[in-house]
Amino acid sequence: MEHTKRHAEPLTTRTAQAVDRDAAADLLLACNMHYFGAQDGAEAAARLAADGMIDGRLDSRMLIGWRGGDAVAFATYAILQPGPTGQPVLFMKDLFVLDADRSRGTGEAMLRALAAIAVAERCCRLDWTAEAHNTKALAFYDRLHADRLHEKVYYRFSGEGLARFAGATGRD
Repeated sequence: MEHTKRHAEPLTTRTAQAVDRDAAADLLLACNMHYFGAQDGAEAAARLAADGMIDGRLDSRMLIGWRGGDAVAFATYAILQPGPTGQPVLFMKDLFVLDADRSRGTGEAMLRALAAIAVAERCCRLDWTAEAHNTKALAFYDRLHADRLHEKVYYRFSGEGLARFAGATGRD
């Protein structure tokens, strides 16, 4: 009964604040566990990331979704300049909903809250990426009628390749 009662409560959102440090770190750790499993140092990394977003040391921010006093979702985002019209763009890096709160409108409510932030910040658009193999996420975004772009290619340097590239000299 308590489980059903909690899900009947509306989702509220707010940008992570100092009082939310533990909840933010717990959500980041849950996301890491969901996608990558247990990893050494994951808890410390989640705490460091939460602290950086809350303290403003990182350029990204965290929006937390709350239901019945429990943190059940987060979205990390940054407002980037310049956009195509000179206006900023809100870029969502991650959207994550705890398993127990999925299929209850939480993800859509989080995206709507980000859209409201984008409008308030005078952004010209809200952008994000999704893993090509994450069919559930793709179906979710398609249900929301988000534009699926095909004209962009996503590039990355990581790990040793990133370090090697950073230390190399050469021409572009």
